[in-house]
Amino acid sequence: MSYFDDLYIVETTYHIFGPHISRPIDPPYFTFCLLHSGSLQFIVDGVRNELKGPVLFWAGSGHLYQFTTPRKRETIWLVYGGKRADRIWKNLEKDIPSGFVALHEDLTPLRIFREIISLARNDTSFARRRITVLTEDLTGYIYDESLRSSERKVCPALPHSVANQIQNDPLAQYDFRKIATENSVSYDFFRKKFKAFLGMPPKEFLLSCRLKKAMALLTETPHYSIKEIADLCGFKEASDFSRMFRRKSGFYPRAYRQRFSEKTS
Repeated sequence: MSYFDDLYIVETTYHIFGPHISRPIDPPYFTFCLLHSGSLQFIVDGVRNELKGPVLFWAGSGHLYQFTTPRKRETIWLVYGGKRADRIWKNLEKDIPSGFVALHEDLTPLRIFREIISLARNDTSFARRRITVLTEDLTGYIYDESLRSSERKVCPALPHSVANQIQNDPLAQYDFRKIATENSVSYDFFRKKFKAFLGMPPKEFLLSCRLKKAMALLTETPHYSIKEIADLCGFKEASDFSRMFRRKSGFYPRAYRQRFSEKTS
C-alpha cells in the first residue's frame, strides 16, 4: 500500500436547505462539512452549537449528531473512508473537541472543497493522490485556524502580568517561548502583543529592567565589583554589560558609580 492508498471519497454532496431538522445520526464515516452561508444548530451528543457561515465542522463515528436550520443555508459535504480518514478523525476529536472552526471569510477551504469535488468525479490515480494531498492541507488549515482562534482569545492581561513579573524580579531567568506555550499562544503572537502593550519586545524590556537594576546595584552595593554586577544581570561578558549600560545611561558602569559617589560625598 502506498502513501496515497488509505484515504478515499465515499460521497460528496452540495445542499441548499430551507428550514430543516435532520434526524439524529451516528455516522459510519468521517465527514468534513463547510457551511458556506446561512446558519445552523450543530448538536453533538445533545450539546448545541450555534454556527454561522462561513464555518468548517466535522463529524465521525461514536457520537450522535443532529442539525437544525432555522432558515436557508448552503453546505458542502465530503464523506471519507480509509484508515487515514479514521486517523484524521481521531486526532481532530482529541485535539479540537469543539468540532468546528470559524473561517472569517477565508476562501481557502471553499477552494479545497470545490477542487476535491471536481477530482472525485474522476477515478484516476492522479485524482486520488491529489485528493489525499488536499485533505491533508485542509486538516492542517483546521489546526492552524484553531491556534489562531485561541490566540485571539488569549487573556489580554498576559503581557501586563509578564511585565510585572520582570519589573519585580528582573534578575530571574525568563523563557518567553515557554511562557507563550504555557498560555496556548505562539511566541510570535505573544511578542507582538507584548510590544503593543509595552512599546518594546519582551527581551528588550527585560534588558531595560536589568540595566535599571544594575544602576541600583552600582550605587547601593559598592562592595560588588562591576564583573559581579554584570553576572547578576545576566551578562556573560563584562564588556557587553559596559557597552549596553552606557547606551542606557550615558555612562560606563565605573563612571556611573564614581559620579554617584561624588554626589554623596
